[in-house]
Amino acid sequence: MLSGPNWSYWPSRVLGSADPTTIAHRHGTHRITSPDETWLALQPFLAPAGITGVADVTWLDCLGIPTVQAVRPASLTLSVSQGKAASYRAAQVSAVMESLEGWHAENVTADLWSATARDLEADLTYDPAQLRHRPGSLYHAGVKLDWMVATTLLTGRRTWVPWTAVLVNVATRDCWEPPMFEMDTTGLASGNCYDEATLHALYEVMERHSVAAAVAGETMFEVPTDDVAGSDSAHLVEMIRDAGDDVDLARIDVWDGYYCFAAELTSATLEVTFGGFGLHHDPNVALSRAITEAAQSRITAISGAREDLPSAIYHRFGRVHTYAKARKTSLRLNRARPTPWRVPDVDSLPELVASAATAVANRPAPSRWRSCATSPMPVSPW
Repeated sequence: MLSGPNWSYWPSRVLGSADPTTIAHRHGTHRITSPDETWLALQPFLAPAGITGVADVTWLDCLGIPTVQAVRPASLTLSVSQGKAASYRAAQVSAVMESLEGWHAENVTADLWSATARDLEADLTYDPAQLRHRPGSLYHAGVKLDWMVATTLLTGRRTWVPWTAVLVNVATRDCWEPPMFEMDTTGLASGNCYDEATLHALYEVMERHSVAAAVAGETMFEVPTDDVAGSDSAHLVEMIRDAGDDVDLARIDVWDGYYCFAAELTSATLEVTFGGFGLHHDPNVALSRAITEAAQSRITAISGAREDLPSAIYHRFGRVHTYAKARKTSLRLNRARPTPWRVPDVDSLPELVASAATAVANRPAPSRWRSCATSPMPVSPW
C-alpha cells in the first residue's frame, strides 16, 4: 500500500492559510489557493532571497500573453527568471516562484552526513550510480560523499541523497573537487505546500520524458484548430493569430491519464521558431502551459537578459524581414484523436502525488528516470 511522502522530517510550512491537501483553485492552473493569495504570501521572501525587482515584459513582444521577469542580481545560476501564465498575477507568481526555486537549489543547506554509498547501503532506496554523472565522473560506491536526508515518494521512507546531486550552483571555488554528479534542475519545483511542489516536480520529469520519447505517428500527433476550440486555451491561440503569428500544436501520448502538449510559435517577420511544452492531468492546464511557454521563450530572447542564451539566436534575430516566414518543424504528423477537455476533477493533492509517482516508477525507462520517482527530488515549499 502506498503511504506517500512523509513530510514529518521537514519543517511544517504552507504559504497562506489554505488546506495543504486540497486543490481549491482551478483557473489556468491547479493550486491550493489563488495567485493573488500566493502573491501576498510571497512578499516576505523576496528580500531574503535577493529578488530586487519583478518586471512586466509582456509587451516587448506583440502577443499580449502575460510574461514577467524576476530579477535576482546575486544569483549563482541565472540572474533573471521568467514567469508566464494566462493572467498577469499568475505570471508574477510564476516568475517569483521560479527565482525562489533557483535560490533554494543554489543554497542547499542541511545537516550533512559524510559516508560512502556502501556505508549507507541499508538505508538507500536506490542506486546512486543511476543518478546523472558529470563527464569523467569518478563516482564509485566506495567514495566518501556528503549526504542529506530525503524522503521517498512512494513509501515515505527516509533515505539519503548526495548533496552535490541536489545543489545547482555554478560559482567557482578555490579548490579542486573530483567530478561526481551533473547539476540539473529537472524535477525542481515550488508550490504553496510540499505536496503541491512535489506534484509539479513530478510533472516536469514526466514532461521531459514525454518529449524525449516523442515519435511522430506513434506517440506524437497534430492537434487541429477545431479541437483547440473546445479548450480553455482557445483565446491564447486567437491572441497569437490576431498578432499575425501562428502556433502549431501537437499532443504527445506517453502517459495514460496525463496530457502532454507541444507548441511551436512562428512569425511572419522572424526566422526563428520558439517552442513550449506542458504536461498535466488536466489537458486544459497542459495546453496552456505549452502555449504560454512558447510565448515566454520568445520574450526571453527578445529581452536578452538570460545569461545562458546562445549568441547565434541574436544573429538570426538580426535578420528580421529578410527571410520569409520561419520554417515550421518538418515533421508530418497524423491528426490526434479529439482531446477530452472536460475531465473529472481530483481534489486530493496526496492522491495526485501518489498517482504520478507510481506512474513514473512503473514506467519502463532509463534508470535515472525511475530513480527520480523513487528517490527524493529537491522541492521547495516557497
